[in-house]
Amino acid sequence: MIKWVERGVLLAAILSMLFVWPYGGIREDKKDSSLSEDYGYTEPLQVGEYASQYFVAETDFLKTLEIAVNYNQEEERNGLLGLEIWKEDQKIYEGVIPYDAMESTTFFPAAIETRLKRGAVYEYRIVNQSISENLPQVVYTTTEKAHVLENQQLVVHEATVDGQALNRYTWREKLDAVSVLEIDSFIAIVAAMIYAVLEQWKRKEKKNNEVG
Repeated sequence: MIKWVERGVLLAAILSMLFVWPYGGIREDKKDSSLSEDYGYTEPLQVGEYASQYFVAETDFLKTLEIAVNYNQEEERNGLLGLEIWKEDQKIYEGVIPYDAMESTTFFPAAIETRLKRGAVYEYRIVNQSISENLPQVVYTTTEKAHVLENQQLVVHEATVDGQALNRYTWREKLDAVSVLEIDSFIAIVAAMIYAVLEQWKRKEKKNNEVG
């Protein structure tokens, strides 16, 4: 019985190490953000219209995407904004944001939790799904120092904007070699301690059986 438990401990340790690397099951957050300065506003988005921000995937997993829009703060807001991520002609993410939940020119976080291909170019769309009054304008940065590294061109009404959407990406990044080594060492130490206890227990049982 103890022999099978020992094998189970060894297998669990190996699988845990493989989960850390190369699978990358344990990750750390990496945030890349535009600066909230030197910005402008696009033309208002009518119902059914959208703004497209193209970007390069920094890692293979996008945790959250924070976007910003502008509106008349003295007027009511109703309806929904859509947030979509596209890879060429394939939609890989779709979510909705209540318009009245967004504060003007302020980052609004959307949980994406989607795997992407690192280094590939994607497009996210801010879509006016049902807002007919107090129309949203996408906030965009106008200077290099305010831009975020991942962003490429911003397109609205089929025209390229001289700027990039104000946004913030949170990526899930695989651990570096030092962190992987630290976790694997901890797993190995715990497994060795359990194995030592089981071996001691096995010797004790053997001794008791011999006495008996």
